[in-house]
Amino acid sequence: MSLLAEYWTKLQNALLNFQFMEESIRMYLASAYRIVSKKLDNQIPFEFTYKDVQNDSLGKLLIKFDKFNSNKPLIGKIRQLIKERNYCAHRAYLMTAEEQNDDKFLSDEIVKLKTIVSSSKECLNSLMEELKRIEEIRKNIK
Repeated sequence: MSLLAEYWTKLQNALLNFQFMEESIRMYLASAYRIVSKKLDNQIPFEFTYKDVQNDSLGKLLIKFDKFNSNKPLIGKIRQLIKERNYCAHRAYLMTAEEQNDDKFLSDEIVKLKTIVSSSKECLNSLMEELKRIEEIRKNIK
């Protein structure tokens, strides 16, 4: 595989991980909202749902997630990845022709992307555990 093809593949992997991270947080928040709503039992209105977070970016989702989750190490790791997520989503596809043909540049970028993919995958796995945990809580709410 050429370096440029490897770069595009790693970039796609990183973006896919970030998409799954965002969706995992959305699902977590939707479950948390359902728990709160059930616990309030119509005593006061609580009408937050998945729709309230469906278009939020990772940064906005993390602010909300932080208020409903106590896994501070995970929240810190995700916070550190936001800059990389924004780079991947908004800048990484914009390369000059020279950069696309520069093996040193591509090799360095691939190393960065491998780190981003690894870190985002680790966070995604932790988010899946948090999602399982809150789903169990939601299932047991009467």
